[in-house]
Amino acid sequence: MKEIQNKISKLEFLNWQELKTYTFNDLSDESTIETTELLNGIVNTGFVSPFYLWENHRYVIDGKKRKIAIEKAEAEGYKIPELPVLIGFKY
Repeated sequence: MKEIQNKISKLEFLNWQELKTYTFNDLSDESTIETTELLNGIVNTGFVSPFYLWENHRYVIDGKKRKIAIEKAEAEGYKIPELPVLIGFKY
């Protein structure tokens, strides 16, 4: 089985499916986001940047496109490990 490598350590790790996304505005339509280049980078290099999350929630502040790319990778048969998150942003 193909596998995405995680190259980040010393952060909290979560199953990517626990991450929630929230649309703050409608300026970018997720269905039109080009993820192929991002996915190729993740496959070739590994996962090198954590998701940034709101404190006490699983909403993604930064990493929505990476989450979409990971969803695509899973659909293409990649095994996705728990991925790094940085939690602590308050709202």
